[in-house]
This record gives sequence, C-alpha cells and structure tokens, in this order.
Amino acid sequence: MQGGLNEALKRARALGCDTMQIFSRNPRGWGGAAAFDPRELAVFAAAREKERFSPLVVHVPYLINLASPDDTIYAKSVESFTGDIKVSGEIGAEYFVTHLGSHRGSGEKIGIERFAAALNKAFSAVAPGVMVLLETTAGAGDSIGSKFEH
Repeated sequence: MQGGLNEALKRARALGCDTMQIFSRNPRGWGGAAAFDPRELAVFAAAREKERFSPLVVHVPYLINLASPDDTIYAKSVESFTGDIKVSGEIGAEYFVTHLGSHRGSGEKIGIERFAAALNKAFSAVAPGVMVLLETTAGAGDSIGSKFEH
C-alpha cells in the first residue's frame, strides 16, 4: 500500500495480477483505518473497472482478536474491525478476510461466542458491503478456526 491504492494497483498489474489482497492500514498496529481521498477512490474505481481488476480483498490487521477474553483488547478489536469493514466498503473491496482469533485459554466455546458477538456488534454498526471471509488456522495454541465446527 506504500504510495496509495493506485500505486498498489499499478504494482499488482506490473506483476501480471488481475486481483490483489491488501491491508487498509498498518497490519501490525492499532492505528485507525486509513481515510482515503474521494478523488483517489474515484481514480482507483475507474482503473479497476477499466482493467477488469477483480476481486479486491482486504485482510484484517493482525492485532485484532475478536475472540479475546480480555475486555480491553476485545473492545479495541471490535472497534478496529468495524472501521476496517467500513473502509473496505469505501474502497470497493468485494471481500474482507479475518482470523477468528484466540481464546487465550478461556476455551473454544467462549472464544467462539465472543467472536460471534463481535461480528454482530460490527455488523450492527456498519452494514457490510463486502463479504467477510473466515480464514482457517492450523490449530496452534488457543486459536479458533482450525475445525469446520468453529
């Protein structure tokens, strides 16, 4: 994303791509989702349409943990997740990829319940114009999302 959306699109095209996955902001920080200039968004949308560049996928930043038993981390995660879904819609992304999170020792059942509640909170605040994709995990540690049942 260095240089903005249009530069990312140009780099992807130069690599022969017709789709790309991006982060809407620093994937390793809590800073808010990027605010894009409406002119940049218009140029980006036109270039994607002209070049039939689709789909556009946005990946959730790594710090977000929608299954966290820690109320502070959980609240930050829901707020951040909601902002990123909003930005994903603004830039015209078709998909938003998220990890389910880590229950951090509280157990799978509680982690899954918190994750589901987080999605409900986010979707009640922002009607997603993008499809949320749940990324599976290898099942290490306290992660949820490694089993179909999750």
